[in-house]
Amino acid sequence: MSAVVAPPPAGSSSLLSRYLSYPVVAADGSTRYLKGPKDLLFLLGAFAVLVVLREVTMRLVFAPCARRWVVEANGDAQARQTAAEGKPARPSTGKELRRQQKAATRFAEQGWSALYYTIFWSFGVVRRPSPSSDPEPASSD
Repeated sequence: MSAVVAPPPAGSSSLLSRYLSYPVVAADGSTRYLKGPKDLLFLLGAFAVLVVLREVTMRLVFAPCARRWVVEANGDAQARQTAAEGKPARPSTGKELRRQQKAATRFAEQGWSALYYTIFWSFGVVRRPSPSSDPEPASSD
């Protein structure tokens, strides 16, 4: 069953209004839109944009922060422990490097999640309902 979507408000330049592809004239003369196969293209495009945005944000924003804060903090703790024991600093082994890389990746993923949910939660809280989604006023008889 196809759902009928109310049209965007007049003068709206929303992204969704550019992709509504199946107009249907309702009995009252207003134009409504149905879902159809071209809507999958919109979903795939949005998916691709979010995947690329996630990767770019993780690599260019959160990974450098992780290298600076997480990896250096762990490395400094190990250096202090080694110095306290009176042993010379030892070079990082492959196992330690993998652990540091894993910690940096985890930090970047958690940073993306925090950013994503903060932005979209804010949109959900701030979003105003459109006039077409307001319920009909109850008649007082």
